[in-house]
Amino acid sequence: MRFHYDGSNMDVSTNKQRKVNSIKLIAVSVVILLLLSFVVSGAVKVYRLKNEMRLMEQRISTLETKNNSLSELILKLRDDSDTIQREIRKRLGRIMPDETIVIFPGESNEVPSEEAE
Repeated sequence: MRFHYDGSNMDVSTNKQRKVNSIKLIAVSVVILLLLSFVVSGAVKVYRLKNEMRLMEQRISTLETKNNSLSELILKLRDDSDTIQREIRKRLGRIMPDETIVIFPGESNEVPSEEAE
């Protein structure tokens, strides 16, 4: 028995194999791109969260400093009459009966608010 080869079956098989390989390559490429997009979006999210955390830590530090200053002022206001008098003058614009207020041109004559500190 003799086999006769004309090459036509081989071309069909090779073309099918190429198509299958192309589809596999496309599928692997899509999976890689999806994984890469998840990694990049995750990295961006981590960066944003770290930056937000840093800002919150700075805000906490600022508030702790202000809290300590206010705590010290509270202690002084309880015990020190000079501090009480100074704060009344500063916050309420009060003066002693024998004092005179001098306002210079160009200066504000408003009493500073508590938030300005």
